[in-house]
Amino acid sequence: MNANNADKVILMVDDEENFFHIYAWRLERFHHFRYLYAKSGEEAYKVLKKQKVDFVISDVNMPDGDGLWLLDKLALEYPAIPVIMASGEVGITEKELIARGASAFVPKMDLSLLSFKFSKLVKKTAEATDSFS
Repeated sequence: MNANNADKVILMVDDEENFFHIYAWRLERFHHFRYLYAKSGEEAYKVLKKQKVDFVISDVNMPDGDGLWLLDKLALEYPAIPVIMASGEVGITEKELIARGASAFVPKMDLSLLSFKFSKLVKKTAEATDSFS
């Protein structure tokens, strides 16, 4: 574990709280970060206004400010925060999400792919940070 990871914060956004617990459990096996939870894009946006966040994992479809609304806000106001979008529904492609500012997309229940893409994103972010040091 990288000692700096304990200071990193992941904001997980999903209207189904069970997914927060599933994702946090899965990612904690490989990464020791602090986890925050928001149940809507609107709630997540309020968290971002008060708290430094290093990564966002968000559901695409939610009431009260869905994931696409949040992704658009992040792309405009917080473009440096890497975002993984997750969805159980077909309707938007990874290519479309990346064009809107997402770093990656995963099917909602593909925990292995989530772990893989998140690990890759953490490594890429660390390398970018190291190149500025």
